Amino acid sequence: GDYWGMKKGRVLVARCIERGLWGAEVVPELMAFLGRGGGSLLEGEERVWRGIIGHLVWRMGSDLVLRCMSVVLRMGGQEFKRTVLSGVGIRVEVMHAILARGNEVCEPAVWTGVEREFQAMLK
Repeated sequence: GDYWGMKKGRVLVARCIERGLWGAEVVPELMAFLGRGGGSLLEGEERVWRGIIGHLVWRMGSDLVLRCMSVVLRMGGQEFKRTVLSGVGIRVEVMHAILARGNEVCEPAVWTGVEREFQAMLK
């Protein structure tokens, strides 16, 4: 089902994260929703992203960070710019947290390649 499509679903996701019911392994799947809602936040969305930043990103290993970046890179530059870089601060914060975590936990050679791909997507 599309639990992201309804406010109740987003609130439930946030509660599961905040209460520690879900681990960091859910983050790559949730990253697929980063661009949903277009250039504005859906009701309850900010709470989900704050939960991810506060409770899960610091637990992510390199495998999860790379899976998140794969999801973002599949989004494509135009879509990413329209939905994430459109002035919705919390979405930018999520990306910043994941990029920072990748810099901490990923092999430098691998991470440099991912960063290059990400920068190329933004051009």
